Amino acid sequence: METELQPIPKKDYEKIKENSISLNIPTPFDMIIYYFDHEFLTKHKVNELITYWYGYYLNEGIGGEKNVKEASDLFKQAADKNVLGAQLCYAFSLLNEDKREEFIEYLTQVADNEKGKKYIKLAAKKGYKDAIELCKKNEITY
Repeated sequence: METELQPIPKKDYEKIKENSISLNIPTPFDMIIYYFDHEFLTKHKVNELITYWYGYYLNEGIGGEKNVKEASDLFKQAADKNVLGAQLCYAFSLLNEDKREEFIEYLTQVADNEKGKKYIKLAAKKGYKDAIELCKKNEITY
């Protein structure tokens, strides 16, 4: 089932824009918020990458209050659109909810992606049991 991407709420957009480019290295999300107004972003469907970065900002509390639950929902939306970073973030957010099977499902999506294999190997090297099992299952050497 395809997940519908949700637009950034205007109140959150305004908070984030106030703090936009507050980091030393601007993220793609900083640049999008800085150059496009809220009306433009809501008239056009919010794309997968914006959804991922918005979730990241909420998860870290950048530009406003931290909201891990909403961040997880946004990570899932972007993960279901095959955004690698979102798949990884969503998978790890599931560990807090004790949803091991769904965690493995999203981690497998990451492992199926060439770039994602690097993250799985790193997790296996650090001793994460599920990542080790996934490497063995997919014949990924770590």
